[in-house]
Amino acid sequence: YKAAQKVAAEREAQYLPKVPPAVAAGASSAAAAAAASGGSEADIESQALLQEQVQQESRAMENTISFQEALIEERDMGIAEIQRQIGEVNEMFQDLAVLINDQGQQLITVDQQIATTAERTHEGQRQLVQAERSQRSVRNKCLMLWLLAGVVLAVILIVLFA
Repeated sequence: YKAAQKVAAEREAQYLPKVPPAVAAGASSAAAAAAASGGSEADIESQALLQEQVQQESRAMENTISFQEALIEERDMGIAEIQRQIGEVNEMFQDLAVLINDQGQQLITVDQQIATTAERTHEGQRQLVQAERSQRSVRNKCLMLWLLAGVVLAVILIVLFA
């Protein structure tokens, strides 16, 4: 980030109005020399204005760098917050995957129980049909036995009273 900051400061410096290094470095010495050599007051004043302009540009550059540093810091904090939130979302998805897996196992168990219940129901229906047939058969046999007993009793009574 520091390298990016340095590159940004260099690019910004390229677009700011430049003061020639001789003027910037020699502004104070030029003002002193003009004063010592008895230069005109306008020269001294222009040199002072030039020096003030250089100082303002320097402060503006420092303010810009401070602003860029603050902006980079804010972005870093934003990126860290996004990373934290992505971690939370990842954790939620992992929990969701575990829940889905558990529910899938439960669904398979329920499906197996439904299939077992259906199979047992069909077996129960088959046994009920068989029990009904057996009961009907036993009832018919019992009726036949009573009928046969009645016929035998009728024959015995006819033979005894005849």
